[in-house]
Amino acid sequence: MIKLVNKCGWKANHRQDNNIASYYLVQNDLAVDRGLLLKANQIVVPSKLCRQLMNKAHEGHPGIVRAKIKLREM
Repeated sequence: MIKLVNKCGWKANHRQDNNIASYYLVQNDLAVDRGLLLKANQIVVPSKLCRQLMNKAHEGHPGIVRAKIKLREM
């Protein structure tokens, strides 16, 4: 998404791509830092990657606190 918006802009893509359309209304709240898409200093994870990321965080059933620490370390 970052590459597409950087290349063509929001207006050219937000109606054509449902993934981009969901971020169009909050585009002014988004930032890119070191290749990561951020909103209010939190990483925006594409819905396609949420399950994979949560599975990785929960490996070994570390509990919620340790899972959050593990996600922050990634």
